[in-house]
Amino acid sequence: MSEKDRKTEKPTQWRLQKAKDKGDVPRSRELGSSVSLLLSVLLFAMFMSYSGNIIIKFMKSYFNIITDWEIDINRIGDIYNDSFIIYIKLLLPLFLVLIFAAFIVNILQGGGFKINTENLKFNFSKFNIIKGLKKIMFSVETIAELIKSILKVVIIGGIAYITVHPYLTDLINLPQTTIANILHVMGKIFFSLVFNIVIFLLILSILDYIWAKYRYMQRMKMTKDEVKDEYKQREGDPKIKSKQRGIQYQKAIQRMMAEVPKADVVITNPDHYAVALKYEYKKMKSPKLVAKGKNLVAERIKKVAKENNVPVVENPPLARGLFFNVEVNEFIPSEFFKPVAEVLAYIYKLKGKGIG
Repeated sequence: MSEKDRKTEKPTQWRLQKAKDKGDVPRSRELGSSVSLLLSVLLFAMFMSYSGNIIIKFMKSYFNIITDWEIDINRIGDIYNDSFIIYIKLLLPLFLVLIFAAFIVNILQGGGFKINTENLKFNFSKFNIIKGLKKIMFSVETIAELIKSILKVVIIGGIAYITVHPYLTDLINLPQTTIANILHVMGKIFFSLVFNIVIFLLILSILDYIWAKYRYMQRMKMTKDEVKDEYKQREGDPKIKSKQRGIQYQKAIQRMMAEVPKADVVITNPDHYAVALKYEYKKMKSPKLVAKGKNLVAERIKKVAKENNVPVVENPPLARGLFFNVEVNEFIPSEFFKPVAEVLAYIYKLKGKGIG
C-alpha cells in the first residue's frame, strides 16, 4: 500500500455525520440486553413481594370457592381469563420498562433517534449467499465473537461456582428444613447468582462498546487525499475560490471608484491612504465615506479624483483615522465631525458653497 493510500487521518466531523445519517454508528449489541437484564432483576426483586401477594390472594379466592363449583368448560375458561388478566397486570409494566430501556440505550449509542429509509430498502446487489457465508464463517469479527462467547461461558461458570460455593452446607441441609427456609435459601442463592452474572455481563458490554467505538473510528479513518477531496467538496476548490474572491474584489473596487467622482473631497496620507467623503446636508445626518484604499488603491482614488476635479486634501491623521475606523458607505462617527467639518468648510469656501 502506497503512502497516499494509507488511512492515517482522523475522520472529520462531516464524514462522521454522513455515516450517522446512514445509521452507521458504533454499537454494542450486548449493551441494551445487559441493561434490560439488570433492570429486570432489580424490578423483580423490588416487586416480588407485591407480585407474590397478588398471586396468593388470587389463588386463595379461587380455592375458597372451588368446592362450590361444578367443573365444566366455562368455569375453566373463566379461570384462564382471570389468570391471564392478573399476569398481564404484573408483567406488562415490566415488559414496557425493559423495552423502553433497550430503546433508550440504542438511541444513546447512536447519538439520537433517526429513521433511515435507505436501510429499509431491499438491495438485490447485496444479496449474495456465498459471500454472506464466507463473511459469517471466516471473518475476523466472527472469530472474535466466538472467542468472546467461549470466554463468557467460562467466566459465568466461574461466577456461578464462586457464588454458590458458600451456600453448599445450606444446600446439603435443605431436605431436613422447612419449606419456608428452602424458599428463602434458594431465593437468596438465585438472586445472588443472577445479580453477579448480570453485573459481569454489563461490564463486558461496556467494554464491548468501547471496543466497537475504537474499531469504528479506525474504520472511518481517512487518507490525506480523502481529506483534501472532502474539503474541496464542502468548501470548493481553493484555486477557484481564490479566483472568485479576486473577481469579487475587482468588482468592489470598480463600484467604489465609480463613487469617487461624486465625492466632495478626498483626504490623503498623502502617499499610503486615501478616503473619499460625500456630504449632502439636506439628506445626510453626517458625511459618508464612499471610497477608501491604501497604496495602489489610494493612488487610483487620487487619480480618479483629479480627473473629475474632486479636491484632494492632505491630512495624514484624519486620513488614517477615517481609513481604520469607518467602512465604505458608512457615515462618519461623531469623533470625526469637527476635523471633517473643517476640511469641508475649506473646500466649500473655495467653491463658494455653504456647508449647511
